[in-house]
Amino acid sequence: MSLAYNAQAQDMDWWLTDFPPYSHPIDGRPGTGAVDQVLRGVVANWPEKTTHQFRIANTARIWTSIDIGTEACYTSALRTPQRDRQAYLSDVFMLPPIQLIVRKDRLTEVPMNSNGEVQFNALIMKRNINGALVAGRAYGTELDAALASNAHGANLKFTGATVLGTNIFKMIAAGRVDYTLDYDFILAYQMMDTSALKTLVTLPIDIANTPLIGSFACPRTPWGKKMIDRIDYIVSQLAQDTHYRDQFDRWLTPATKSRYAAEFDEFYKKRARMKH
Repeated sequence: MSLAYNAQAQDMDWWLTDFPPYSHPIDGRPGTGAVDQVLRGVVANWPEKTTHQFRIANTARIWTSIDIGTEACYTSALRTPQRDRQAYLSDVFMLPPIQLIVRKDRLTEVPMNSNGEVQFNALIMKRNINGALVAGRAYGTELDAALASNAHGANLKFTGATVLGTNIFKMIAAGRVDYTLDYDFILAYQMMDTSALKTLVTLPIDIANTPLIGSFACPRTPWGKKMIDRIDYIVSQLAQDTHYRDQFDRWLTPATKSRYAAEFDEFYKKRARMKH
């Protein structure tokens, strides 16, 4: 089905967040991140003459704005049941599961199971090891549920970081906190520029062992539905290019690519199918 939009041309606002190498705005515009390249493709294929404007903010501010119906769409949402209730979503990339990132000298305090995975519910209840997470950020269905249901205390802090994760990595390296949650490819990227982060290691988590989906998000309003349908149609066209997935896959470790090869292949096959 062909999409035709006859509405009067208007400005289109986008929320960006600094989350390299997934999203990496430069001078307030889409930059070198994987999703930035997709966004440029969406803008280039927009079906009418429109002025696209970009705003950079932290996740808490972005989701507050989406909740109240602000007419702007976000490029770096994570598909979870909660986000699906909050916004209309269009899938962009498949991501590996989030891992625990911890300073090496605190490894003995991390509870592990026999499979070499972090026992997450036990970890966040421990009082002698301190974590820091980003306020308003989704970490995946299972981790979000565990964080919501367990009565963790002052040993787990939430920060309003504009640069997702990066500031927390430095806090861990400096000994201010002991661990956080993030993707292994994010830490690997940051290690290229910051040698102090080499004291950090990643560990798989017992309740976070399935790949995640990175999505565009628009508010759950009539405007948002029209925009997400438009975005979804364009992304499905972009995804038919055999190099589409390379924009993100090039940041993944060989071990991650191998472990989740079947899931990744199936996701991109489905993503390339026309939605309209």
